[in-house]
Amino acid sequence: SYIDLPSGSKFNCINDDNVKTKFITKYKIPSEYLLSLGVIYNRRNIDKLIKAIELINYKNTKKINLVLVGYDATNPKLNIEDIISKSACKNNIFYFTFFPQADLNKLYSFSLSYICTSINDGESIMLKEATMSGTSVITNKLLSSSVNNSCFLIDNPNDTNSWVNGLNFAVSNISNRSILNKEAYKYVKNLTWGNVINQVENKITKIL
Repeated sequence: SYIDLPSGSKFNCINDDNVKTKFITKYKIPSEYLLSLGVIYNRRNIDKLIKAIELINYKNTKKINLVLVGYDATNPKLNIEDIISKSACKNNIFYFTFFPQADLNKLYSFSLSYICTSINDGESIMLKEATMSGTSVITNKLLSSSVNNSCFLIDNPNDTNSWVNGLNFAVSNISNRSILNKEAYKYVKNLTWGNVINQVENKITKIL
């Protein structure tokens, strides 16, 4: 169980082709990309994500690009940089251990979808930041309530085939990306500290 926290008010949707062109040129990333952002722990299943993209790109002429941002804090160590360097899709993965805060809104806004899964925690503020930035999100059931279940789902983040199926569906359903973001946005933008207090009171009541 978890409590929703209000999202950061500094994030908003950016629809400016000139700004986008300058942004992707600055960071040398493709114009179309999926985004995974956050400290990389084992529970985030990034190794499965990379393998899934490798499998998808092997079978398709239109490649999926991934912008991956986060310090590798895996333990036991997975060595994400090594996994990327040995992957057949290494040219489609753009890895940053750090990204300037000033450009995070653009990073979210210009992505096709933001990816964040977890196998043992139930909240992610980044899902809300991506939503406020006008981006659909890809997550698993454990985190989906962060955006009121308005998201693409990875059924089992521990399973590579589940990633393949989930990513293929998200990337191919362009209209659904917009619809899901609009639904998630309505939910996230209305989160206030008053909502938080009500949720706390309701959870306490259920416990008592």
